[in-house]
This record gives sequence, C-alpha cells and structure tokens, in this order.
Amino acid sequence: MTFEPQKITRAHVLAAAEKINKGEHQFRDSTRYDALVNDVYYPPKELMRVAHEFATGEYYWQYGGGEPTNKWIRNLGFDIVEKNERENNQARVIKELIERYKSLVRSNGNSTEIYKFFLIADFQKKWDINAADFTAMYAQIDFKNLIYHSSALSTLKFFANNEPEFLRSQLLKLYNEEVDFEKRFPEFASVINSAYKDKFPNLNGGIDERTVATLMTFAYPEGYTFYKSSFYRKYCQLIGLSPVKSGERYFDYLQLVDDLISDYILVDHELKAIHADYLKDCTFKDNKYFVLAQDILYQVLDRGDVIENESDFITPPTYTDMPLNQILFGPPGTGKTYNTINRALEIINDKEVQVLDWTDRSAVKELFDKKVDTGQIIFTTFHQSMSYEDFIEGIKPEKPEAGDGFVKYKVVDGIFKDISNKAALDIVELSRLTLAEKVLSFSEAYDLLIDEIEDVRSQGNEYTFTLRNGGNIMVDGISQSDNIHIKHNKDARSYIVSKSRISKLYNGLEDFENVANINQTYRDLIGGHNASAYWAVMNVIHQKIKNNQVPTISFKNIKEEEKQEILQKVKLEDFKDQVGKPYVLIIDEINRGNISAIFGELITLLEDSKRAGRDEALEVILPYSKQKFFVPSNLYIIGTMNTADRSVEALDTALRRRFSFTEMMPDLELLKDAYVGELSLRGILEKINKRIVALLDKDHQIGHSYFINVKTLKDLSATFKNCIIPLLQEYFYHDDEKIALILGEGFVTKKSEELDAGRDLFANLSFDIRLPSVRSTYKIIPVSEDNILEAIQKL
Repeated sequence: MTFEPQKITRAHVLAAAEKINKGEHQFRDSTRYDALVNDVYYPPKELMRVAHEFATGEYYWQYGGGEPTNKWIRNLGFDIVEKNERENNQARVIKELIERYKSLVRSNGNSTEIYKFFLIADFQKKWDINAADFTAMYAQIDFKNLIYHSSALSTLKFFANNEPEFLRSQLLKLYNEEVDFEKRFPEFASVINSAYKDKFPNLNGGIDERTVATLMTFAYPEGYTFYKSSFYRKYCQLIGLSPVKSGERYFDYLQLVDDLISDYILVDHELKAIHADYLKDCTFKDNKYFVLAQDILYQVLDRGDVIENESDFITPPTYTDMPLNQILFGPPGTGKTYNTINRALEIINDKEVQVLDWTDRSAVKELFDKKVDTGQIIFTTFHQSMSYEDFIEGIKPEKPEAGDGFVKYKVVDGIFKDISNKAALDIVELSRLTLAEKVLSFSEAYDLLIDEIEDVRSQGNEYTFTLRNGGNIMVDGISQSDNIHIKHNKDARSYIVSKSRISKLYNGLEDFENVANINQTYRDLIGGHNASAYWAVMNVIHQKIKNNQVPTISFKNIKEEEKQEILQKVKLEDFKDQVGKPYVLIIDEINRGNISAIFGELITLLEDSKRAGRDEALEVILPYSKQKFFVPSNLYIIGTMNTADRSVEALDTALRRRFSFTEMMPDLELLKDAYVGELSLRGILEKINKRIVALLDKDHQIGHSYFINVKTLKDLSATFKNCIIPLLQEYFYHDDEKIALILGEGFVTKKSEELDAGRDLFANLSFDIRLPSVRSTYKIIPVSEDNILEAIQKL
C-alpha cells in the first residue's frame, strides 16, 4: 500500500467532504480537532483518508491526526478548529487519564511495565525472518506474558520447532506491509489455527487479536501496539463510544490509539520528557509513541483507578480476557478452590474489584461473599447425588397448605438455570431491548387494570368493558392467577379472558388500532373464541399505555413471571453485540459429578460459539417447564478438579472439549522462606513429592497449602497427623510399605511381633505342610509436637 499525500489536492478534499456528507462513509468522530470545510466540521484523519482514496485509489492515511495531518489540511486552504472542551467530555477524561499516568510513572519510574520496551529492543536485535536456522533464531525471542494465551505460545513454538518453514512463510505474509493489515491479520490467525487444529483436533491454536498485536508490535512498533480487549472496551466506554464487534476491535483500537497520540501525546511535552527519561537505558526509544499510548491505557484503566465521565457509568458492564469455561486441575492442596475466588473477582472486575487490595485476603474474601450474596457469583460443589433436576430444573413438591387434599408439584429452577437467567436479564436491562420494555409496560398496565376492577367491585359497583360495536360486557370476578372472568349480562354464564393470552395479543399485534379482521387475527395469535371480549380488555390496556398512564417500572421490581416472559420472548439475535455485567458459576470438584446426567442436553450450549448473540447461537426446550433456554455470553464457569480423585483424561469428553484447563501443581516457591526452626518446609514437601511421583504419579502429589500456615512444631505435627498421613493412606490403601518408603522410619515401623513369622504363628498340624510367605505389616507411629522433629530428620 503506497502512501502519496503529495497527490492530494483541494478538490480531493472537497470530494471527500461531499462523500462523507452523503453518508457513504462511516467513521469515528475526532477527539480534539476538527477540519472546517465549507462551514462543516470533519474529523481530520478520516477526511484525509477519503481524500487519499480519491487521489490514489488507496483508502489510507499514514500520519497521526495532530499537527502532521492538520498541517496538510491547512496547506490546502482549510481551517483546523479545536473542539470546545466545555462541550467535549472526551477531552476532559482523556487529559485526566494522561495526568494519572504521569503521576504514576513519576513515582515508580515505570518499573512495572518498562520490560515491554526492553523486550521490543531485544526482539529487534535478535529477529531475522530469513535466518538459516529459523528454529534457533525463534527460540531466542522472549514474549513473556505479552502473548496472553498459553495455547498461542505453544502453537507458535510447535510450528517453530516442527514446521519452521511453514511458520516463516506465514509470518512473512503477516509482516508484508504492502498488503492491507485488515486482510493479513484474519488470514494469519485462520491459517495457523486451522493447521494446529489439523495436528491436534482437541486443542485450540489460540491465535487471536492479542497474539497478532504482540507479533506486529515487536516487528513494527512505529505503527502497532499491544492490545487487550479489557482496556479497549474500558477506553471506549470512557470516551462514550461503543466497542466494535469481535474480529474488528484491534483495527478500531489502533485508530483510537492514533487519535490519542496525535491529539494528546504529541502536544504534551511533559509526558514525552517523562517517557524519554525512563527509556534512557533502552535502545528502543518509542519515538512514535504507540507503545506509550498502550502503556497509558493499560496502567490507568486495567491496573489503576477507573476514571468516570459525567454519566458516572451507572452499573457499567465489564470485560475480561478470561475464558468463558475453565477448569483448574491438580493434586489436593494446590490452591484450586482458593484461586477460584480470585478468578471470579477478576472476571467481574467492577469498581469494587479495581480498588481491592489483593494482599489483604480478608478483604478479598469479604468482597467475594458480597458478590455471592447479590447472586453475581454462585458457588456449588458436585457430588454423586447431584442431578439434572438440581442443576437445571426439576419437578419438586410444594409445601402443602391447610385444606389441601393432595400434594402439589411445581417446576423449580436449578442452580445453573437460575444464574444463567439472571445473566441474560442483565444484558436485556443494560441494552434496553424494546421487547423487554414492552413486556414491562404491559405487565404494569395489566396490574393497574386489575387494581381498578377490584376497587370498583369492592364498592359494590359493576366494572364493564366496552365492546368494539358499542355494547358492554361485565366482570364477574378475578381469579388467583389474575385472569378476568367475563359475562355478557348478570344471568349469563361467565368465561375467562386470560392474562397470558392478552399478553400474547399485546406482543403479537404491531398496530392494535388498525386490525381489519379481529376474529381471524386474534384466532391466529391465541386461538379459541371470544375475540370481542379480548379486544375490549386489550383496548383498555392499550389506552393506558398510549396515554402514558403507566409508570416506568424498574427491572429490580419486576415479578418472576415477567422475567420468564421476557426470556421466552427475547430472540437469540437480540443479544448480538450486547453486553452485561459478568456472572460467575464456580463448580468445585466438578469431576465428582456425573457430567452427562447433570448437564444433559445443555452441554452444547456452553460453547462460546453457541452462546446467545453469537453467530451459531443455539437454544433448547427444557423437558419439564417446556420453556426455551439459552446461555448468555456474560456467564462464566470455573470448575475445580482434584486429579487424585480422577484424571483429566477420564473426564467426560464432551466437557473437556468445551473447557480450557489450567494445571495447578505444588508451588514450592511459596514455601521458600517457610521454616520451623531450622526445618525447611519447602525441602520437606519437595522430598515427599519426589517419592510420590516415583511410586505413583505427579497427579497425587501433596499440595503446598498444607504447609502454608505451619509456624511451629505443633502445627507441623498436626499437619502430618491430620492431613499428610491420611492422604497417603488413601493413596496407598493397604500398602503401608510405600508409605514407609515415602515418610521413613520416623513415621512408620514394622510390627515387631511379626518380624519372624514361622510355625509358632500357625496351628499345629500332624502332617507336613509348606508354610506360606507372610507379608510384613507396618504401623504408623503417632506423631506429636514431642517427636515430629526426630521423625522429620529420618524422612
């Protein structure tokens, strides 16, 4: 792609302005400056991109927005005008963003994030796409945590080691700046992921926007920068923009970064001086400020306090790079359940989380409990008795009331259905779906009508409805379900006008006042007869809504039946590009339940691509309630799995395909400074685990958490007595020899009376018989504060 700004003339700019005026070109508004063309304001860069297209055929503009772009526009005879900051909230919050960043790096010299700049410098020194030994060259590159998904790192490493020429060829295509990046990025991701899927059908290649952003930034930091969806979305929200759909976000993000650089960074000489100072020892100077722009957004929005704009961001949705479905697996005591608390809060990532002191465990647990109380997090444990009826929905008996002559049953929502519906309703509320507003308006209007009827009848008067032909019908009563009993006169037999059918009519009729054939239209929608009576009731409700007699009802006050009605009427496509606050379901010991029986037909709906709003979204009809059910995209599931109980391989295959797995092994580093006297707790655990791995496998190791709070010999003896020894006895059931090999004779001894088992042990016989070999038996030595030190010394 060739950049030829010198070919642009004043006529090209005028043509670009005309094209924009006609609505033939969609664009983001500028954040600080506008170009004034024929008394109309235009964002400078967008104007010049379209002008460049008229001049050269290429929709392209290389310069940032600020002075470089503005200079070209001025030279062509147009004015550049700074936006009125009193009316421009964007400018205010962006300046505040930068001020917070400056304050932050002044205090710490950017010590926590400067490594990114040094990694780029190191990459540019070592990278050689044409290296004779591509594998060896690639092995020198350190991406650290900048490529987020471990699967992406594994994918790239696999091809670098096993198919280096394939990876080299794909990177050459990715780095070809002559081709539009919007074509290069999806092609690179698709080809690499597909090739990896061919090699490993059950694994995900993980090449995504963040991965490609890092690869591009390392190679071309003068035009690309690191990316994370969390701070992209927060920045959009901060400046009042809507995030674009997945797959297009990095392109939009680069545009926003370009604006940030040109309109704010380039003119902030103090910021540039601070930036230059902390890079004084780095060979990569970031002279185009793309990495600085990312650093500002990441450090202030993802790691610092949230800046609020004037709308105060009431109940803002948050975003996360966490997988929708994940399982933490490993041996007992490795902190799996402990870490679900942290991960759940990281997923929620609201204002309370962002100011949380993660080093204060009591504060972390307190906030977690608060989220559980509000229903945003649900914690449950799977067990052998857990069923579909407990987890999804089931028929349960109701508590009998006085006078009941028989047992009543009702369909009760299970844990998963309950939190899934809450998450879906949160999206509906935040997105302000018209359908939901319509349901709420009808419900409130209907309740007002019932109140009016009961008020009139309580005074001894008749309540009547006017038919379309001018006649009247009267109310004979209201049922417990709020259905209206109607009759044509006092002596006539009554019939029911049901609330559910009225609701169907209200939501099914696009124009109530202009229905030509009432009988046929109503029968098509609700079936049955009595269309005239339904019209009469509908007319009263319609007039209440039309005349604004219905107060606005909050989602917080809607009834359960209204929630269900909304969920039954909403369509999967209504959730497309909509967001809601995250909800988290934690399933401890997920492998202890019968996964197929508990999830049933819903296992497919867990997939990212099958969630509501996705291109391949699915819904099912539940067997008991006969209601449709779907899983929204803001519901996250975290499972834990004890590999000592059951291996990952033995887990239900359908579940394994739909979850990402994070292994959690004993972390000896957490015990590096843990001593009881001169005893190293790290050394004790390391020795025990090496022996377990040799005798059994790595999945049955002892976790570090058993030793985390050990401070004294009393604590240590209690840990062995109550935790370590019982765990080993479970691992090596009736095999005390192996326990002896692991713990030594300070914990295990042979039973002395059976050391020389011979004739004296067995019955006296008058005939000769070959004595069987007698297996030695062992005894666990009781440990206490008094003997634990000696026992450990014999370990």
